[in-house]
Amino acid sequence: MESLDHKDPKIREKRRRRRSSEDWNIEERYFKKLFKNESEEDNIKEKNENIICKLYKNDEKKLLEKKETDLDESVKKDLSTVFVGNLPVSIVSSKSDYRTFKGKFSEFGRIRSIRFRSIAFSELLPKKIAYIQKKFHPKREILNAYVVYEAEESSKKALVLNGTLLLNRHIRVDSVAYPTPHVSKRSIFIGNLSFDAQEEQLWSYFSQCGEIEFVRIVRNSETNVGKGFAYVQFKNQESIDEALLLHDKKGPCNRKLRIVRAKNISKRKQESKHKGLDTKNSNGNTEANK
Repeated sequence: MESLDHKDPKIREKRRRRRSSEDWNIEERYFKKLFKNESEEDNIKEKNENIICKLYKNDEKKLLEKKETDLDESVKKDLSTVFVGNLPVSIVSSKSDYRTFKGKFSEFGRIRSIRFRSIAFSELLPKKIAYIQKKFHPKREILNAYVVYEAEESSKKALVLNGTLLLNRHIRVDSVAYPTPHVSKRSIFIGNLSFDAQEEQLWSYFSQCGEIEFVRIVRNSETNVGKGFAYVQFKNQESIDEALLLHDKKGPCNRKLRIVRAKNISKRKQESKHKGLDTKNSNGNTEANK
């Protein structure tokens, strides 16, 4: 781990800024990996190798060494980091709740740092300023956290907390380096949710269908407010049939929910994509024949 205790104040500040930048980018890295399959990861690896080869050819050895060092640090950090979702906002405003949260995750090893993300604010201010001033959105009561451990082994052990209750909420705990894959055959798509719907409401409602692996409400990346739809992934495929019986029935927030198999949504997206390509090719051929 890089130390900030350097005699030169300029170097100390440079290291502090770089670490701060890495911490703010950790959420972006996690969500990018969340739905990537193995082939996509292989493509990224191959792309990185090609970039490194080009750097060698250009004889930019110093730049290459820096890139490799940054990449190594980023990978090491991700391996030691867990994503924690569906946490109450009170964690950043209540010392007691924060101690409870940190204490629970400290059971698995020494914590290097904790970063809170996906916070919805009530005013359009720079996020850091809004966070310091505690300008939280009154209808968005949850946030995400990233717990960075000193050791990779600690992050693996902490995954047992996924789906457990902490501060009266079912938390989602996932590896940042290797996120739990989205298995469409064990998942449902839920539409017609209110924009202020909360994950815990869906946990409570759909638990009658079977054991839940995770709940994910899709949110606006800028405001962190819901878009009106979500996914629930069960531990067993049989739970899907039970969940489909709740289609068009009133659920959380007293709204009728649209519930379909997630794989049907994926199939429609693929068909739409292929249809678009066919139309494009058809137009291209038409133009060529004119």
